[in-house]
Amino acid sequence: MTTEPINFNKENLLKYLAFFDLDLDEIVKQITTEKTKEEKKEKIKQSLNNGKIEINFLNKIANFLKIDICQLFFKEFKETPLVLKFKNKNSQIPLTINDNHILRYYQNIREDIAIFDNSTFSNFKNKIEDNVIEVAKEYRNQFQLEGFIQKKKRSENEVFNFLRQKIEEHEIYVFKNNKGDRGQKKGLSKNLQGCIFLDNEFPTLILINNDYPQTAQISTLLHEYAHYLLGIPEIEATENFNKTEIEKWCNRFAYHLMMPIEKEDQEIKENSFNLNRIDLLSQKYFISKASFVVRFKELKIITQKDYSNFFQQYSNFDETPTKKEKKINGGGNFHNTKKERMSKKFLSLISNSLLEGKINRGEFAKYIGIKDQKVKEYLQ
Repeated sequence: MTTEPINFNKENLLKYLAFFDLDLDEIVKQITTEKTKEEKKEKIKQSLNNGKIEINFLNKIANFLKIDICQLFFKEFKETPLVLKFKNKNSQIPLTINDNHILRYYQNIREDIAIFDNSTFSNFKNKIEDNVIEVAKEYRNQFQLEGFIQKKKRSENEVFNFLRQKIEEHEIYVFKNNKGDRGQKKGLSKNLQGCIFLDNEFPTLILINNDYPQTAQISTLLHEYAHYLLGIPEIEATENFNKTEIEKWCNRFAYHLMMPIEKEDQEIKENSFNLNRIDLLSQKYFISKASFVVRFKELKIITQKDYSNFFQQYSNFDETPTKKEKKINGGGNFHNTKKERMSKKFLSLISNSLLEGKINRGEFAKYIGIKDQKVKEYLQ
């Protein structure tokens, strides 16, 4: 059964394709089958070029791009929120077109990793009914975090990389968003602090928004790891912060892994646990200011009004990385930045595959997203 062709906004479609690094040939391939004759495919491509095609093809295109079909009819192109559905996740969160583009890119990386690493998430480590303070204490000891921090004065970047190393030992790949990869013109939106790709299809991947300061990145990393322990994937977004029981459990895990209850009791006893000292507390314990504000409210140290005011100003507060922090994060050189943000476990995996002859230099460069002559800089 065929329907009459209808007009749609071709310019909107082309802009979506640009965001997703696709072309019309790829779209035609996705909405047809192997049995479709070449002349039919060419006719469909011509119809797309003319901005007039059957509605069933537009539906297939919208489904493939994971957008609302209405986006193909708007007179003007709009970066309206899209929705990414995570496995085992009932709730949905709006994302910008660019967020979707970036998350698709990291999903592709998961599929690349699966070529060499067949590990997948298979069992839940913890339950939401577990005492989160005790669970955090268990992993703090397992990570030997106390000894690492006490040995000498540590920078926030050193603490982040230490925790990333410990977490990557648990068959998890931790990436920071890389601007510039495969045509990315900008990073994740401010609303999206991080997420975890967690299912039994591909290896587990945690993605951190590198545009937040290091203390916030540390808290987000541990928050996402808590989702791994529960076996429940989720997106860490400012509008979801501490709203559900799962989010509360993950926030408390991240907080108490860095702040043992006995140290918190000591800070309270010394009357130094308050909003006026939030900057010092954040630097001392490597915890985001938002995490402290949540804890202040739980302990009734601040009022609901103080709490609400903080999160109303959150996007413009001082949770923005300084130039110094950006430099520490690997800024100033494209390849230094890329290596700093890329999963060390992934680099090691691909490097070993090259050295073992499983892939060649060109394939290595393609997996990393670099030119062939830069391969030596990335070998682990």
